[in-house]
Amino acid sequence: MHLLIYATLLLGPRPAVMKAPAGHNLVLTAPMLDALKRWNPTFRPWADRDYQPLLVRVYEFSKAAAPFAMLGDYNGDGHVDVAIHGRTRTRTVLLVVLSNGAGYRVVVVKETPLVDPSKECYGVGNKQVNYGLALFLRDLDPAGSTIGIDGPRRLLKYDAFEVELWEKASTAYVWDGRRFEPVLTGD
Repeated sequence: MHLLIYATLLLGPRPAVMKAPAGHNLVLTAPMLDALKRWNPTFRPWADRDYQPLLVRVYEFSKAAAPFAMLGDYNGDGHVDVAIHGRTRTRTVLLVVLSNGAGYRVVVVKETPLVDPSKECYGVGNKQVNYGLALFLRDLDPAGSTIGIDGPRRLLKYDAFEVELWEKASTAYVWDGRRFEPVLTGD
């Protein structure tokens, strides 16, 4: 099943992460899907199977969180936005489908050459490795909370999402009105 499906068919006009027989699906509204298609019609979120197996087993999935998606109000306008970790035909992309009053637009947070999850290895001890992505969306830091470990701590005006390199480091991304600014939250 395709990971991006219309929310209006299942939930009304709200996006969500939903459990499916083969993992989890990201369900988006029609305006969110339109924004993604306008930006790059080849974009797809990563799937559960693309991540480290142990990471998927211990991840705390919810209607607002999966390793590949985190829902929040990242610009404080009262509308749900979605951070998505995924890929195009040629690039690995971390992006946010951000509400802008008249609809949604895509803001690229980070873009790198395309990785193949089946070739991404991660040491799990005793000279053993597992294959799959180790970089994932971890937490939502709600507006009003304080974040940061290096330099001055930040009081959040809006929700922020965190990206973690499993068991290594984490960075929150905070909207500053123009772009998502990284803030180190764990090392």
